[in-house]
Amino acid sequence: MHLSDDEKQLVYKRIRNRIIDVLEVTASLDKQAEFGANEVVNLWEDWVDDEQLIHYMEPVFSREEQIAMADYHGQWKSVVDAFPQQMPKLEMLHKDQHWLDLTAAAHRLLQVFAKRGRLIEDDPHDSIRRE
Repeated sequence: MHLSDDEKQLVYKRIRNRIIDVLEVTASLDKQAEFGANEVVNLWEDWVDDEQLIHYMEPVFSREEQIAMADYHGQWKSVVDAFPQQMPKLEMLHKDQHWLDLTAAAHRLLQVFAKRGRLIEDDPHDSIRRE
C-alpha cells in the first residue's frame, strides 16, 4: 500500500503522540507500576527502533526532537542490554541506578516534546497543539 504525503504526515503525527504517551509512562515511577517492567521496555520498542528512528523527520519531528530521541534510544538500548530477557520486578528496578537514569532521560525527552506539545492527528497540514 502506498501512502500519500498527507497520509504519511498523519501517521507520523499519531506515532509522535504515541511516543509521548510512552514517555509519560516511562518518566513516572507510579505509572510504571501500572504496566510492569517488561511492558515499560516494550512500549518504547513498539514505536522506536533503529530502523524506524531514521524515518522520524521534520516537519512532524523537530530537529531537536530527533536528536533527543536518538540519544534516549541509545540509553534505552544500553539499559535493556544490561538486564535479562525477563526484566526484574519494578521494586528492584526502582533501586537500580541504570533504570533510574532511564526514567530521568525519559522525563528530559518528554520535556523536549512538550515544547511543541501533542500534534493534531486528523489534519495533515495543521500542527497546532491540541492541548
